[in-house]
Amino acid sequence: VLQLAPLIGDFLSTHKDLKLELDLNDRIVDIIAENFDVGIRISRFEDTALIGRKISEITHIAVASPNYLKKMGTPKSPSDLNGHKGLVYSNKDPKDYWQFDSKKPNSKVDVSKISCSLKVNNGDALREASIAGLGIAILPSFIVNKAISDGKLKAILQDYQKSPLYLYALYSSKKNTSAKVIAFVEFLIKNFN
Repeated sequence: VLQLAPLIGDFLSTHKDLKLELDLNDRIVDIIAENFDVGIRISRFEDTALIGRKISEITHIAVASPNYLKKMGTPKSPSDLNGHKGLVYSNKDPKDYWQFDSKKPNSKVDVSKISCSLKVNNGDALREASIAGLGIAILPSFIVNKAISDGKLKAILQDYQKSPLYLYALYSSKKNTSAKVIAFVEFLIKNFN
């Protein structure tokens, strides 16, 4: 929503004959069954019933508020997360959420003993919970960059990272793709790159 909403006016002013209906939520919709023209999803694209156009790479950052880190300590490695409070994006598979790649080759790190104090299906809500000092979250950089630059959040575990995901525009491969879908997808690719 943070990046898409400001662009909608540009798209509609360029394509005056089109009308958009946006459904802005974080749930995974069935694009075909629910009759969506286009879905925008951060994922590893694997659905063969859909055409996926890569829009952008998404990096994730582990973050916590300065107050939380002062009280609980700053983890230096993923194993230091044990005993911390975790804020979890509930639309993500829990076994993948706390998995990190070390900057050292071939060394995956899995943290399974972090206590989950809050699960939310919205990244903005997780960011706000982290700012409030409720725990550590792993969020896309586009959701937390401003809070980090404002000093409300601190990036932690910077020697570890999550495998990147990608932002995709997804649409059905089973029906003829309309010119309006292609125009919208091309607009997204141009403006998000």
